Amino acid sequence: MTNSRLYARAGQAYEQAGLPLEAARCYGAAGEHRRAADLLVRMGEYSAAVEEYRRAEQLDVAAWILVHHLADPVAARFVIERHGDQPTTAWRVLHGSALRISLVMARCNLAEGGGPRDALPVLGAASDSLENPDYAYDPFVEQWAVAIAEYAGRFDQVALLFAASVRGHRLGSTQRWQEWSRRVLGMELSIPPPDQRAADSLSLSEREFNDFMENLQLDSFPLDPG
Repeated sequence: MTNSRLYARAGQAYEQAGLPLEAARCYGAAGEHRRAADLLVRMGEYSAAVEEYRRAEQLDVAAWILVHHLADPVAARFVIERHGDQPTTAWRVLHGSALRISLVMARCNLAEGGGPRDALPVLGAASDSLENPDYAYDPFVEQWAVAIAEYAGRFDQVALLFAASVRGHRLGSTQRWQEWSRRVLGMELSIPPPDQRAADSLSLSEREFNDFMENLQLDSFPLDPG
């Protein structure tokens, strides 16, 4: 048995024993850097996670953690921009989608003092992607877009993003929207289960969105679907 397999088995044993830090170290030694990085993120060990994501060549994820969790937009930009302002198709295939990269750059702009409205185009692109069932679901797109909208104080955009996921039939989207509403707004959001929904899911989602926004009583900014 090779050392990498031994380390991987040790990592599994540590993880099952409730020792995630030791498990992450073993996964890293086994070359399973993405697995190690995911564990480190769950523990809040963001600096170590960045290094593991880099080793896994998940550079867009590493850049996101740098700007969003470690408040280091300069380092995040460096991870992306050292490959050029417009990464090649081959780079994107290996290291991250164009939409993910755009979300990282939008978050960097906000961290550096940019206005919330500057993020609206990429949030709109994220909504379009989430709504279209022909596109494979990328959980990072939803997570990062929601985080950007929340950081910018644009809860209307958060609602639009989750409504897009609901219309796109993204698994668990209703629950994620409800959990976000409870965590951030301290309010319950009632969304009928799928078997009670009208055939026209778009009109239903629009009604849910309008009810949600009315409950928010947002008057500090105009509703701009972006």
